[in-house]
Amino acid sequence: MAKNCSKPHSKPKFILPDELPATVEECHTLIRDMMDYFENTGHKERRRNRDKFGPRSAQTPADNLSGPGKELYNRTKQAIKEEKISRGIIEESENKHAGGGRKAPDAAKEEETQKHELTDDDLLCPCCKVAREPAGFRVSTQLERIPARFKRIRHVEYKYSCRNCNSEMITALKPYQPIDKGYPGPRLLAHVITSKMAHHLPLYRQEQIFHNLGIPLKRSVLSRWLKRSAEEFELLWDLMREKAMEGRIIFNDETSMPFILKGLGKTKTGSIWYFGGDDQHPYNIYEFAETGSGDTVEKFLAGFFGVVLTDGTNKLDDFFKVKDKDGEQAISARCWAHVYRYFEDAKHAEEAEADYALGLIKSLFHIDSFAFTLPEDECLALRQRLSKPIVEEFKTWLDAQNESAAPTSLLRAVKYTLGQWNGLVQFLNYGFVKLHNNDSENALRAIVLGRRNWLFAGSASGGKASAILMTLVQTCRRLRIDPEEYLEDVLRRMPGCTKKELEQFLPDRWKALKDAASTSNHPTEQTRCA
Repeated sequence: MAKNCSKPHSKPKFILPDELPATVEECHTLIRDMMDYFENTGHKERRRNRDKFGPRSAQTPADNLSGPGKELYNRTKQAIKEEKISRGIIEESENKHAGGGRKAPDAAKEEETQKHELTDDDLLCPCCKVAREPAGFRVSTQLERIPARFKRIRHVEYKYSCRNCNSEMITALKPYQPIDKGYPGPRLLAHVITSKMAHHLPLYRQEQIFHNLGIPLKRSVLSRWLKRSAEEFELLWDLMREKAMEGRIIFNDETSMPFILKGLGKTKTGSIWYFGGDDQHPYNIYEFAETGSGDTVEKFLAGFFGVVLTDGTNKLDDFFKVKDKDGEQAISARCWAHVYRYFEDAKHAEEAEADYALGLIKSLFHIDSFAFTLPEDECLALRQRLSKPIVEEFKTWLDAQNESAAPTSLLRAVKYTLGQWNGLVQFLNYGFVKLHNNDSENALRAIVLGRRNWLFAGSASGGKASAILMTLVQTCRRLRIDPEEYLEDVLRRMPGCTKKELEQFLPDRWKALKDAASTSNHPTEQTRCA
């Protein structure tokens, strides 16, 4: 008689007909094990296909829900609608679409008017031979591209001496150059950095583009420029980290970043960690690590005892155990969007139960889409009044499912949610805590898109340089700053700054000073620190 030949989720052993179990109970056990295995394999395949080929955002519309979950979601929508009416807020139409149109955008910084008039011969009327007179005009707008221009700047530094006493000779020094004895100007460096970190152009493509423009720049040269620029910005990166740590919440996530091991020519999988500051400290900070362990987080967040919003990772468990001398420790908040995806994956197996969970979670997100626009105290009060009862109902349902559900993707979603529960409910305690960690995932998308083009970092030092430069570029994009303009100005004026002077180059401070200067009747002249 054959024994039970498989463990849950392990690959079933091939069995010959004469080796089948002898009893019905043993056959049932074998069949259940096989069903568990194939269900688990199918789940992994769906997740793999979704992560690789499909969108990672929620894809189940409310109209596709059924049962009590959909009913709860509809009641929640009505409650929020009534809440808005009571506050005198007029809802915009949900079917409003952004128009396309043929109008040229107004973002062009230069404008040219071309007048099109008849020649003297065409002005004559063919009937009476009298010159026609203007009777009106029509105007259309066109957007045109002017090819990039490069110019060679020769710096002539004059030397001066006193003919009477032959005292020390004085030289009129040229402006500071970002790369000592190098020939890239600040604007060219800013362009190369922005092309790679904002537009994800690998250096070999930039080399080809420069070649087409008649500028023979090798990718090895461009790589050295990037590393040297990152060294210039490292103090600014440190200051951005310091300022972000002054906030009440840090958004955190990570993704992989392969890099080449020096001297071996082999790639190793490192990590890029993201640390996002709050709206008062709006910095998107990236840090490269040669491993994927949580040591990088512990080092980066050392001394921070606010809220850290993450996904379901366990790499930060040791960090959340650290206490200061007063017994304070950081607070772990977790992401409801990840919970939603787990139940969305379970919908194919247990549709009714999954729809109920999805309806509850959609209700929480619908409440928060309005609550988070309110002042913090009002947001928290609305969450306590509308979201908390839903969370309590969800917890009761999860506990019941954990006891009775079959070992399928639904039970996997239930156990994941219960394992994250203490972090998931933190949004009920703090009005500034978001329901999701999507901002971190969006910030890491820049790394993912870049990685698809760059493939890997050339070295560990190259990974560090990329993280520093990505920090500045993506923070500029978060603040709607032109990264190229910002980087050029900082490269031109920042060297020699003291720490206090360095604060003016923080992207948010830089933008505020620039906006103030543009609206002032007497804009202040920007000068170098030294």
